[in-house]
Amino acid sequence: MATSKPLRVVVIDDDDDSREMMGVLLESLGHRVECAREGLAGLALIQETPPDLAIIDLELPTVSGCEIVQRLRAAGIATFCAALTGDARPGTRMAALKAGFHAHLVKPVEFSDLVMLLDSVGVAERATQPTGQASREAVRSSRPD
Repeated sequence: MATSKPLRVVVIDDDDDSREMMGVLLESLGHRVECAREGLAGLALIQETPPDLAIIDLELPTVSGCEIVQRLRAAGIATFCAALTGDARPGTRMAALKAGFHAHLVKPVEFSDLVMLLDSVGVAERATQPTGQASREAVRSSRPD
């Protein structure tokens, strides 16, 4: 299942190549992307206009990815957040989820993992719509073109 509408995505990553590649990949899938190299700049982007999805590197200068997500949750911002890290250990994943992330992506991100993440965001978004609207969206998305 592909997401039914373009998502607004914020990518926060201090690694230029990783951030750029993620942005290009998301845009090639039809999504609107804004990027930040530094944690506080990314936090400000999200707080200003909460996106559908934030992909946040865990290891950032000045403020960690976990701290960003904790600040968002404390402010009542429920944006779907995915942790981005080179650390695939289960403890890192659990710490990210405990901090408030919804998902955990390991660098280099596999295309199939990114597509599954985007689908998850679309499903979560539809689940928060009023029942009638969610049902209409489900029917529309299940019809063949």
